[in-house]
Amino acid sequence: RVVLKHFEWMETYGITGVFHMRFMESLHIDNNRNWKTIVLQNVKSAAEATGRAFAVSYNIAGKTLDDDVLDDLKADWIKIVDEEHITESDRYIRQDGKPVLRIFGIGFKSVNVDDTVKMAELIDWFQNTADEKYRVFLVGGVPSSWRERINDSKEAPEWEGIYDSLDGIHPWHVGRWTSIGNFDNYFNSKISPDVEHCRQK
Repeated sequence: RVVLKHFEWMETYGITGVFHMRFMESLHIDNNRNWKTIVLQNVKSAAEATGRAFAVSYNIAGKTLDDDVLDDLKADWIKIVDEEHITESDRYIRQDGKPVLRIFGIGFKSVNVDDTVKMAELIDWFQNTADEKYRVFLVGGVPSSWRERINDSKEAPEWEGIYDSLDGIHPWHVGRWTSIGNFDNYFNSKISPDVEHCRQK
């Protein structure tokens, strides 16, 4: 009922939909995976009941996670597609005919996922080599300085190719300004050049 109530509020106030965050940390523990999957099922049901939209967003930023999380994420996606039929919902968000999937934590300096070869292979799998039913429009939840590869972003040149290979970019801009004036400066110096970079790709 709690999830449904939130979706009813979304319907009342005109909020179209949500990314449901699926934290990879501790997902390998059966009890944790089970309750997290129940929440996902409730999100799906509530979206269908209220006409809202939803999509899955994996979080690979847990402190106990490393490069192996990419294998675990792939295996989990296969399971929720096959067993929970998550992308068969008419309320699941789609772009260019494909289900939208977001992975938050790509390229953050503070995240312990460093293997760009493995990351590139996962992105290619989602976009090109997986069975059709597992393919997605892949959005990267990336650092605010992804384009420049400074500050909160990993700086190795290989990350440029990772960022540019994603279908969509969703930078983490939380806390990057403290006033309207600061936002205007931030928008002009950071967000606007990011948009232009993406338009050229």
